[in-house]
Amino acid sequence: MLAVLGAALIIFVLKNETLDFQTNGFTRCFLGFFIGVLTLRFVTGRGRAVSPLVQSVCQIGLAAVAVVLVCVVGFDERLSFVAPVVFAALLGSLMAFPERLLPKLLSVRPLVWLGKRSYSIYMVHALVLVLIQYFARGVGPARLQMVDNLLPGLAASLLLAVFVVAVLALSNFTYLRVEMPGSRFVLRLFSRRAVPSVAAAE
Repeated sequence: MLAVLGAALIIFVLKNETLDFQTNGFTRCFLGFFIGVLTLRFVTGRGRAVSPLVQSVCQIGLAAVAVVLVCVVGFDERLSFVAPVVFAALLGSLMAFPERLLPKLLSVRPLVWLGKRSYSIYMVHALVLVLIQYFARGVGPARLQMVDNLLPGLAASLLLAVFVVAVLALSNFTYLRVEMPGSRFVLRLFSRRAVPSVAAAE
């Protein structure tokens, strides 16, 4: 309820003049986190009685809405605060109806690999982009133009390929060496604190 009220406040009450949408991404992430938790609680054990056709239509429809939202969010940044609600509904439908075609397509091994590293990709992509920009400046526009003379757009395509490969390589490293060890450390830390608390309660 707090997440929904917060979203309504942000979208319909606050204006661009009072809220900097570029520097307040934390608000959107905060909203998304709690909506995600609520979605998980809501869909647990639900959706069994819904017909397969309705399940598929629901999933495909929500996926289409999510794609449209991503395409038009640049026209009004307030739409970015609707994204957590739309994505949560889509995720909820995928979890509630896992036997349908769309969840199976999204469960192929390459997409699962990307999904596990998605947070690391999000964290490192800006750094890699800055390094690629510095590299392009170091190469210089004259040399890049020479490459483009061979094939129009070749220089940009090569830089994009280097960017994608570098992001995937670095995010895989941070996922294996930073994210997962950090997650295990935090879980062990809280589990150790939980045991004395339970013993004291007894």
